[in-house]
Amino acid sequence: KEGQLPGPSHTSPRVEMDYGSRVMQVHDAAVSPSSGKVVVVDDILATGGSALACVSILKSLGLDPFEVAVVYDYSDGDSVLDGNAKLRDAGVSVFKLATFCRDGDMRWWLERGPDSDVVLSPLMGKVNK
Repeated sequence: KEGQLPGPSHTSPRVEMDYGSRVMQVHDAAVSPSSGKVVVVDDILATGGSALACVSILKSLGLDPFEVAVVYDYSDGDSVLDGNAKLRDAGVSVFKLATFCRDGDMRWWLERGPDSDVVLSPLMGKVNK
């Protein structure tokens, strides 16, 4: 959140979230200007605001945020949220472990592997071996 970090920080442009707008900040010591590919990791993708803010900061530092990896994507399938589409439009791919489905249930799958690498768990549904 804006103004809560001690010392100098990198600040994103203001982004719209489902509950208002805000800026993201990263402490100067956490990320230094450089070059190379990076992955942004987050728990949930909904509107895409937080992920896009992180992508903006990283790009301003000369980095290439080529993917956002999330545990749960609320913005895919039949969801009305558009975070996944916004990231694709920004040229950033999305890797997710679970996604919103047409029937409203959470669906787990392994995006980068065969079905033989996925098992059914009575507590979690499909999970990676």
